[in-house]
Amino acid sequence: ETWATVYQYGGTDRSTLYITSMHYVMLVLSGVGFGDIFPVTNLEKIVTVLLMFLTVGGVSYLMANITSLLTAEDSSESIFRQRMRHISAFLEYKKIPKDLSERVHQYYEYCYRQRRMYPFTEEAVIGDLSPALRNDIAFVMHGDIIRKVPFFRDRRDSFLRLLVTLLQPVIFSPGDIIVRQGEIGSKMFFLVKGHAQVFRMHNHNHVLRTLQEGDIFGELSLVYETKRSASIRALTHCDAYVLFKEDLDILLIQYPDVAKGMSEYARTHAYR
Repeated sequence: ETWATVYQYGGTDRSTLYITSMHYVMLVLSGVGFGDIFPVTNLEKIVTVLLMFLTVGGVSYLMANITSLLTAEDSSESIFRQRMRHISAFLEYKKIPKDLSERVHQYYEYCYRQRRMYPFTEEAVIGDLSPALRNDIAFVMHGDIIRKVPFFRDRRDSFLRLLVTLLQPVIFSPGDIIVRQGEIGSKMFFLVKGHAQVFRMHNHNHVLRTLQEGDIFGELSLVYETKRSASIRALTHCDAYVLFKEDLDILLIQYPDVAKGMSEYARTHAYR
């Protein structure tokens, strides 16, 4: 006695026996079970087997990808946490004050979260491109904020396309002094994200202005290296771009008309 006779398949042609066997094997392996409705004809059994193949394959592919993503996420998180442990050990060994150590940790946590949202840095994306492509992309990204500077607003594109390549990204943590009153200014800032506060050093409660996304400050320091008349403190994490006077001075050698316009603007405005 065999399964064929038990299930009344005795005398059935061989092809039907093979198809039925394959159907039962797939039911057992996939764990689908027999259910209330089951195929009867050979065609129904073949279609059922193919559908089970596709379903099992699709689920397996999906689970493999989810596992891969979770493994990569765990690996990234593990590397970051290990690095933070090393940083903590270093800060403790150097006897760095607790409040300053916390600011260091907050900075790294913020940078890590930003990288998880935007895994590719600006330099990583455009660094390998040709100079022409880099200039085009930088101009699209930063052309609008450059034109907010009064003495850059109406300059020709050839100058602005070179200027945007000089911008360098920088991140400030809450409480960081971005600009300090009394220091010699040698750079200007473009605030891309976050909020900052302009205040006098002798009275922290004397807030002159609150800066927000899209604001610029320190532009006159590109013309004259004078002392800052006020300080600027980050209220939140701030993403900004900085333009150094020494970099701009090299570019202005090629554009004396721009240098002249900047000087004329500076003479008619108070120092910041």
